[in-house]
Amino acid sequence: MDAIHETDLFNWHGYESFAGNSMRWSDELSAIRLRIPAQDTRVRWALHGLRWDLAPPELKFFINGKPLPPDGVRLSREELELELRGADLNPRGGQRLSFYVRPLYPWEQGATDRRRLGLPLFGLNIERASGLRAAA
Repeated sequence: MDAIHETDLFNWHGYESFAGNSMRWSDELSAIRLRIPAQDTRVRWALHGLRWDLAPPELKFFINGKPLPPDGVRLSREELELELRGADLNPRGGQRLSFYVRPLYPWEQGATDRRRLGLPLFGLNIERASGLRAAA
């Protein structure tokens, strides 16, 4: 989590801790600037099971304003995996990954927290990908 620059997060809540790990919550509509080149890339987003209530249709991801195809987004209890195609990325770098997620309302479960929470972020693992499926 420390490797993500504050200036690369848009519409995120402050740092907090869960089970001894530093994390942040997104808002329902947020973005991250990824400092990656224009090549096929796989992004693994650590969730640590905090949003077990989501299904893929409730997540909408965009890379540089273009929707990610449904087959490029995989969600499990612990991790969200995104496949970014080099053809959709800015050749000068500075990719903008934006997303919308159905918000979580903590006050509906009796908490005093009045924030609208999107996705928890414990960290990102970004790696070059080879052999991504062609866009449909």
